[in-house]
Amino acid sequence: MFNNLTYTGQGMSALDAIYAGTQAAIGAASALASAGGAMLGLDTTRVARMVVRHEGSFPMIFSQGFSVLFNPSQVSLSSGCSWQPKQHASPGRWSTELEVSSGSYQPATLSMELMFDTTDEGMSLMSMLGDAVSGGMAMAFAQPSGSNVLEHTQKLARLAQPSQDLHRPPVCQLWWGPYMLMQGVLTSCSQTFKLWKPDGTPVRATMSCSFTEFKEDSLFEFFSPDVEKSHVVRRGDTLPQIAATYFGDPGKWWVIAQFNGLESARTLEAGATLRIPALER
Repeated sequence: MFNNLTYTGQGMSALDAIYAGTQAAIGAASALASAGGAMLGLDTTRVARMVVRHEGSFPMIFSQGFSVLFNPSQVSLSSGCSWQPKQHASPGRWSTELEVSSGSYQPATLSMELMFDTTDEGMSLMSMLGDAVSGGMAMAFAQPSGSNVLEHTQKLARLAQPSQDLHRPPVCQLWWGPYMLMQGVLTSCSQTFKLWKPDGTPVRATMSCSFTEFKEDSLFEFFSPDVEKSHVVRRGDTLPQIAATYFGDPGKWWVIAQFNGLESARTLEAGATLRIPALER
């Protein structure tokens, strides 16, 4: 787990100036489109912003959260598992058959880049563009204003740090409208600051972050007979009943007894844990 901060320069670059003008033009076009759509009776509902919910004082209770300033332009999801060549009892047998174990599955990861820009709070991009067009480009781009962007970026960056209540970083849920994209933990976070006020206050930043899927182990229990499992003995359980549950055949009770070193089918104690061996297909 890491948390990097990257500073890229002083003030606003020429590229950032172009970006500001472009954003202003997009904003103007969007406003005109919304107004025109409303006049025509079209649906002009605002786009939902992504929400990051996270644990507060109690595990797996997502009581805290915040919205991002701007939705990401893209979100990448990846997952996988490791397959290995199947080992056969006969050394002379050759096969391309593969097998996978429960420890071969890799949790999914979600990666995205978020933009944080607080310049609109002090001086709108439209005003900046207007000043630039009228000949005041140096004034428009030399003295940006706005609140400290760290007030927003640190909300996300802190999710990679231990919580005093949980003694670990909190588990998060990423929601976009009614859809939960990921439940996981923030495993990497890199901040890049791009624009400052004359007094050094940062007002624009981007954050590249990755979340790794987190789910309770019980959600990954395998039920097919070719996967090893465990069973907690309850009062009244018998080996034939347990064999019927996991193998579909009460006559295979001796497989469980032998695997656990039991001398008799009647030597079961409530609360004990039995290992249920995997059966070859």
